[in-house]
Amino acid sequence: MYNRLFRPFYRITHLILVPKNKVNVVLDYKTPLEAVEKHRFGPVYERNFLVDALRLQLTIENLQAQSKTGERISLSQTCFKPLEPDNTHCAIFSLFQYHQNNLTFLLNESLYSTQYLECMQAPLTQKTKSFQQTCMAQFGGPIDPYMVLGAFPTVDNIPDYTKAQALIITITIRNQKHGKDLENALAWEKTFLDFMKTYQSKWFDVKYRAERSIEDEIERESNSDIKTVVISYLIMFFYIAIALGRIRNVRTLFVDMKVSLGIAGVTLVILSVWASVGIFSYMKIPTTLIIFEVIPFLVLAVGVDNIFILTQTIQRDHRQPDEDVESQIGRIVGRVGPAMLLTSLAESIAFFLGALTPMPAVRLFSLYAAMSVLIDFLLQITVFVSLITLDQKRTLSNRFDLFCCVRMSTTPVATEPTNDEDNDINQKQQQETHGLLHRIFKKYYAPFVLNDYVRPVVIFLFFTWLAISIALIPYVKIGLEQNIAMPKDSYMIDYFSALKEYFAVGPPVYFIIKPGVNYANLNSSQIICSSAGCASNSIANQLGFASFNPSQTRIAQIGTTWLDDYYDWLRHRGSTPCCRLYENTMDFCSTNAPADAQCHACMSSTSRDKITEQEFNQYLPFFLKDNPNIKCAKGGHAAHGNSVKLDEQTGTVETSLIMGYHSLLINSNDFIDAMQQAYSLTNNITNQLQKSGYNVEVFPYR
Repeated sequence: MYNRLFRPFYRITHLILVPKNKVNVVLDYKTPLEAVEKHRFGPVYERNFLVDALRLQLTIENLQAQSKTGERISLSQTCFKPLEPDNTHCAIFSLFQYHQNNLTFLLNESLYSTQYLECMQAPLTQKTKSFQQTCMAQFGGPIDPYMVLGAFPTVDNIPDYTKAQALIITITIRNQKHGKDLENALAWEKTFLDFMKTYQSKWFDVKYRAERSIEDEIERESNSDIKTVVISYLIMFFYIAIALGRIRNVRTLFVDMKVSLGIAGVTLVILSVWASVGIFSYMKIPTTLIIFEVIPFLVLAVGVDNIFILTQTIQRDHRQPDEDVESQIGRIVGRVGPAMLLTSLAESIAFFLGALTPMPAVRLFSLYAAMSVLIDFLLQITVFVSLITLDQKRTLSNRFDLFCCVRMSTTPVATEPTNDEDNDINQKQQQETHGLLHRIFKKYYAPFVLNDYVRPVVIFLFFTWLAISIALIPYVKIGLEQNIAMPKDSYMIDYFSALKEYFAVGPPVYFIIKPGVNYANLNSSQIICSSAGCASNSIANQLGFASFNPSQTRIAQIGTTWLDDYYDWLRHRGSTPCCRLYENTMDFCSTNAPADAQCHACMSSTSRDKITEQEFNQYLPFFLKDNPNIKCAKGGHAAHGNSVKLDEQTGTVETSLIMGYHSLLINSNDFIDAMQQAYSLTNNITNQLQKSGYNVEVFPYR
């Protein structure tokens, strides 16, 4: 629903800059009383560190990639621009946005730390007292200090940003599921990663990642595992060949081998996986790397049972009088075929049921596994049956495996019977010459396990192991740690370690209000907003309360709602109202319009309950396109331009969202628990509002 109503979540490129010199620095700054005093800052505020870090950021902004068609691609062509077309700067979150990435400011101003102090205390400041310049970023949005600074201490739940130990730079890039925009983004990210692999600084160590990093590193790991995959297949192939074989003696070794059947069994598995890929590709269902790496082993392990059942049943059977090989194979398939069918169907259905999960990776894996198992059974019951018939004829005629044109020169051990006496001898020989594994289990393993002294020990060990396994279930961690999935020499391992050490908040989370709410109605809006006059159990208020206990709810921050800012924008009481209309055309008149523009306020009253539904819907598009500035900081284009989805026909609000941030999430358990807590929170909010008579539903998206 999120991807359908809103744009796909943007791609993230991160840099974590850690000073090599971790000693705090003493800098001059200007107090509110215009006095110059000294303050001890963290190592990230050292001038040389900042200058080198800003130069790195500016260099990255100027990187150019090359598309498949040879077109030059810059960051400006791929990045996310929240105020486009009015402001064409990329949304880059860094400390340097407090002076709009101006390198000269850092080089020339001796009291540069003062600008940082003022902006960290009030990120929405349009004009600082010391330098008379805005704290807003070049792209027009505010910069929260907890997003650009890392490892800062907290005293009485109040963060001290001046003692930060790391600098964080976040570059946002437009995202699409497919098409030219996605190709351009991938090309630029590759250029960025290639540049960072060779970058070194005298003043800091840098940990980095792009959106494609995890996929690239997993693919690199997969490519490096090709030898392992080939060796594994060879081992499985030889295992099948040996296990299927019925070695009577050394003299008949080359006749009794089942290498050809082993090759056929492995080939049928590969063909079944390819067939499933073809079927789902035709249905436009995507493919993942795990399908080619894991499913062949899975299908081989599942399908080899049928191969063993069929082959060994034939080995242990003896043909009846006047029965040819084809009739014998048909009789055996009729006996074991139903069991093979039920087993394969049960396995396939189990995987198809796994495809009901909402997790895309699990769903795709289950679909491909189910189809592969089903196709493998069909190939076994048709192609493999034909091959095993030919192999049985080859064995009876004493021809070599693989080289079936060569025949043993000695007297055949097992030939076609010519009379009843020969047939009896042949039947006796077939009964006494079972496969190697059968003889091992029959002569050695079974007597040992069923021994009167060994059997109680085996039973005791089994139940002991079962009890221990049940007791340890609560300690089993769900999911796969990120570090484990990466190659040992991957730069992502350093990034994950830095993520845990230096980040203050986790990934963003959106709380989406499903369609069906009349936002223009005052009573309905009161169950969403959080400012004065809103319901105490409103959605925003409950989310805000949840953020007070991030260790429990996994919600660290909740932003302001667009409804609160919209009402403030409508009721602006300053000398220049935010909502204005031109005198003649009644079009929107921005506060950025020339001073001599003939404009008047939209609203005649500043009271919230005096705003009609018509006025609410009429002026909302103006709010969502209005850029914040020194005259009107509540313009909604920067903060809420992507938070509201308007109905194209009626112009009313179809749905909207409230943005927040999770607490720091490191391992799989953290991510799973965060989403569970988010769903639990939204379910409680939905139930409370519906009990109060409001038909509202909320769900989280990350």
